[in-house]
Amino acid sequence: MFKNKVLKRIDMLKISTIYPALILFCYILGFSSPLAQTSFIDIEHPLTAGADRYDSELIAGANGHIFIIDNEGYLLRSIDNGLSWESIETPFQGYEMYGAEGSHQGILVVSSDKYVPGEGAGNTWVSLDNGLTWQGLGYLVSGHYTYDPSIWVKPESITIKRVETEFGLGTNFYTIYDYDDDWTTDMGGQYVMPNGNEMKILQYSGQGACYTVCSWLLIVKQDDEDILIPVYEEDGEEIMNFVIRDVVILSDEHWVLSTSLGIHITEDGGQNWTVYDEDSFRYTYNIIRTASGKIFAETIYSVNERRLFESSDDGETWLEVNLENNQSVLPYWFGRFVMSSNGYLYIYHKYSWSNYILRSENFFTSTADESVLNLPKSVKLHQNYPNPFNPSTIISFDLATPAYTTLEIYDIQGRLVERVFSNTYMQEGTHKVTWNSGSHASGVYFYRVQVGNEVLSQKMLLIK
Repeated sequence: MFKNKVLKRIDMLKISTIYPALILFCYILGFSSPLAQTSFIDIEHPLTAGADRYDSELIAGANGHIFIIDNEGYLLRSIDNGLSWESIETPFQGYEMYGAEGSHQGILVVSSDKYVPGEGAGNTWVSLDNGLTWQGLGYLVSGHYTYDPSIWVKPESITIKRVETEFGLGTNFYTIYDYDDDWTTDMGGQYVMPNGNEMKILQYSGQGACYTVCSWLLIVKQDDEDILIPVYEEDGEEIMNFVIRDVVILSDEHWVLSTSLGIHITEDGGQNWTVYDEDSFRYTYNIIRTASGKIFAETIYSVNERRLFESSDDGETWLEVNLENNQSVLPYWFGRFVMSSNGYLYIYHKYSWSNYILRSENFFTSTADESVLNLPKSVKLHQNYPNPFNPSTIISFDLATPAYTTLEIYDIQGRLVERVFSNTYMQEGTHKVTWNSGSHASGVYFYRVQVGNEVLSQKMLLIK
């Protein structure tokens, strides 16, 4: 399908330079370059342009929630698709933030410089309940050349790739399982990457320090040996000294890569490649696939200009997205695509001085999306797990519609022990909250959820 394909798109800038008469002719006849139908809206950035915005991150959680964390560990949450924001208390606020990532299951991970008594710097923090509560995951090595760590989040594990010495010579992977174990130095197996797809590609160049030979992919297959996959030109010549920025997986052997030398596509696990490297695609930066199957790619066209393209046929053809009516300008460096769990695509530039974030006007979902098909039909409070427990347990509840919700803990005498959160607006779906008993004594406790005028409660047993 992809052999010797050439991108069929008229580059209007090139034509205006070389063929001005043709431009006039096309204008008279009403011809123009085709544009993609997708449109984006401007979201006002909640952080002040400048120091507050430097090295900030946008991450996605569950129930359509999105979060921004600034370089000093202060966390903001939006529950209305970026239109408004509220502050969330965290134990690491006020400390330098190295990196952050989230998952559509509501697991949020932050690598920070927060010190814990008896531990060292560079600790990693995790929330299993969409940012409501946090727990530290102990000491994780932090060297001087940390850069931005790559973080992969799965329901049962977290893997972090850190560059710990100059020029990437000390790049290491750390994985923690079940969130209550020690960090291991393995690669964690398969990962859920930032676009939400299960990926077999574990490591690719362009993450961290990669300045010289960057022309390979490290493929990890379960119960198999690691395989190095070189990237080739269409004529079979191996490419050297270039950067692979991002990867989209369509199947085990069908991959779309964004690189410093265009878009590279293989349908046979890297044996043959098709390359799109016209001027508009010469340096492709971010790339992502939505649940509906559309692929978006962001390209660097010139020092001061980026462009956005979309493909509806797995990268075979591309159309430019018209951003002329948006106030945001795609800056040269450090962009990021983020997909929310309810299907909106965000374009976020953490170093940008622009006062806006771009968000797709419509959302992209699949008809097979379990989060849409399996929405709760009523309010329900589940039995905590584990039960009995020590020292923490997970409390889960279902909301059929968005609602203001309160979660409280009471002792056997009916006295309020802790208000976990109060009158918090939460989206429909299943929510999981971790409660740590702290210094409370063994015994029977009750947890109570109030949703509007409806109150539900369950009994749980703490044994120390």
